[in-house]
Amino acid sequence: MNEEQQSIWDYLNENAIGYENRKSSSEIRDNCDLEAGDTTNVYVGNLITRMILNHGCCIGSLMWNSGYWIIQDEVELDRVCESLENRANSIVERSNALRENWQQNNGKRMDPQFCNEPLPTQFQKECWINLRINQKMLS
Repeated sequence: MNEEQQSIWDYLNENAIGYENRKSSSEIRDNCDLEAGDTTNVYVGNLITRMILNHGCCIGSLMWNSGYWIIQDEVELDRVCESLENRANSIVERSNALRENWQQNNGKRMDPQFCNEPLPTQFQKECWINLRINQKMLS
């Protein structure tokens, strides 16, 4: 770990054992004398993510409840993992919807006034494709 990560690890081990003792990114930055970087939550979050991925640290955080803490038991672990998995699933779902929307609109930017219209049927898509082919053949 680098010095900042070690400082965070030491601080959390002394002050944030378990969910009820979680510390905000601002508290962590102030108490660990971290250098200024991105916005506090992004900077501290990135350091902690690297600690989890690269150094085997078990540090918890939840999307809607501010703070970080040293995970103490499987209940806390499950709560954190379920939160991460739900966020990941939501992101994948949104990504898939964007790709499908893009395909259904043939890569065209949609006019905002049509965003609430029903999606085209397969028959309509085939008609558009045939129309495009015919237009290309005529030009």
